[in-house]
Amino acid sequence: MVFFSGFFDSIDVITTLSLVSSDYRKIAQTTITSLDLSRLNISTSLSRTLTHFHNLTSLNLNYCPQVDDTTSETLLLHKNSLKHLCLKGTDVNDKCCENVISQMKKLETLVLSKSKVSQTLQITDAGVDAISKGCSKLKTLELAWCKGVTQKSIVSVERLTQLSSLDLELCGQINNASCKILGRMFLSSLNLSGNNSITNGGILYLTKPSIHLPNSNENGNENSVYYANLKMPGSPQKAVRVPEISPKSSAALAKKCQLENVELRHLTSISMTGLELFVMNAKKLKKIDVGHCREINLHDEGRGFECRMALLRRGCVVNEVLSHIIRAPL
Repeated sequence: MVFFSGFFDSIDVITTLSLVSSDYRKIAQTTITSLDLSRLNISTSLSRTLTHFHNLTSLNLNYCPQVDDTTSETLLLHKNSLKHLCLKGTDVNDKCCENVISQMKKLETLVLSKSKVSQTLQITDAGVDAISKGCSKLKTLELAWCKGVTQKSIVSVERLTQLSSLDLELCGQINNASCKILGRMFLSSLNLSGNNSITNGGILYLTKPSIHLPNSNENGNENSVYYANLKMPGSPQKAVRVPEISPKSSAALAKKCQLENVELRHLTSISMTGLELFVMNAKKLKKIDVGHCREINLHDEGRGFECRMALLRRGCVVNEVLSHIIRAPL
């Protein structure tokens, strides 16, 4: 791997490196497979640089200010070899998704998260739909702070049968119905932080997408569903009331929840009841982040402490911050 970020302030320096000798050119063209150009000022030099590397499988252009739908067309030089592409904080939009990224059939990792308010509407449902149709081998997709992403995008993403990691932090339009679709995808890593439309019912759908919640109220509130008495794992004391599973859902639940890493920061509408139900059904959970969730306190002497101890006994890493400072994705 060649890592240039932070060492040079211009990509022109990199392009001249390959002119040092013909031997260097031959080595660079055939052996370098991973290139990190993040935070560099890239303009027309991007095309010249990428032509020097013939076997690139990984390219990092995070926070490169000149990368947009026009300059990104250069990426087509490596459409048949790229497996990992990072475009976080760039001005890439739907046009790039439709005309460039969708042609990268071998892509496994794609980062399109935004870092500025002016960028938040550049990726919408149309772009995600194009990616889901063209990049069938995707395993990791990051769309943090893409406010144009709605439930339609989640329907599109469901086509990606190999997807295991999805980042939807601060998308804003992800709700309980979206969670029901996400629950059917059996992801191992999921970030839903900052999507305040998600309630107890939503996080329950992540583990049991076929559970029956009345159509009139999918929030998962205690007085809106049918409950059965079950105990929290590892807790000999209080029982937790759990919604009953519809008899028709048994086949759909044959494959258990695969979630291992979940981030639920700033979900102000979920409560301890919702968290307890989620934890009880997410058997493979290894790490959970519930920082800045106002209704959740895992350090009190009651249910919160019991829930935390049950997680720790399972070897799960728990992150909880009680302050409510909003953190934008960096």
